[in-house]
Amino acid sequence: MLTLQGGGVYGHNGKVYRKTPGTVFLFDHYETRDWLLAPHITVESTGLWIHFTNEPRKWFTYNTVTLHPKGRTIREISKRIHTSELTRLLMEAWDLHTMFPDEPVYWQRLKSLVTTTILEVLSVARKTPPPNQQQQVVTLICQYIDTHFSEQLNLELLAHLAGYSPFFFLRLFRKQTGRSPKEYIDSVRLEKAKELLSEGFTVSATAQAVGLESPYSFSRFFKRQMKVAPQIWVSQNPSKPKRS
Repeated sequence: MLTLQGGGVYGHNGKVYRKTPGTVFLFDHYETRDWLLAPHITVESTGLWIHFTNEPRKWFTYNTVTLHPKGRTIREISKRIHTSELTRLLMEAWDLHTMFPDEPVYWQRLKSLVTTTILEVLSVARKTPPPNQQQQVVTLICQYIDTHFSEQLNLELLAHLAGYSPFFFLRLFRKQTGRSPKEYIDSVRLEKAKELLSEGFTVSATAQAVGLESPYSFSRFFKRQMKVAPQIWVSQNPSKPKRS
């Protein structure tokens, strides 16, 4: 987070740090509460937040957030998404610094890459956002779901990856896809499950492959979606010959 304007102090992990324009905070992991530590804010303060992620590819989102001392409201001014080789380099530099915190060369490299990233963002932050920017965000999240459906996915995680609050992300996802994130996840898992079952995989193996806890949970999920138990569905849809 880069402080753009305003002052005061910022609380994090039980410690209080002074905030002045130009101050940069580096967080190992983003927490929703990081945005809500406003009791220390005595004047209006605006910060540029940059969120990095490794999956489904290396990219980051960025937006400015203004904290108001009265009511401690949060206002997102802009939101964009960007893919850059800088993401990989910066994350690697962060890992090296955390492994070797006493080595100045890693710290200097990290500071240099952070500065470069911030300057790159600031150079385009005032440009008019693309008309399909929010659609781009949702598309990337759908791609993430398509490749991580076997993992434990939930609204909070996906909203975090998108850089939005869960409430706003849910509305945005519905608007762009016509479905909730859960409905989209269920549809991806269902199609993959049908594919595996038709190839002769057992219910137990299919349940594990699509990220459901047990064959029982999978059977309930499948029957809720298809109105028929997976065993009956398999009997009605003979296994396809496996590709050589």
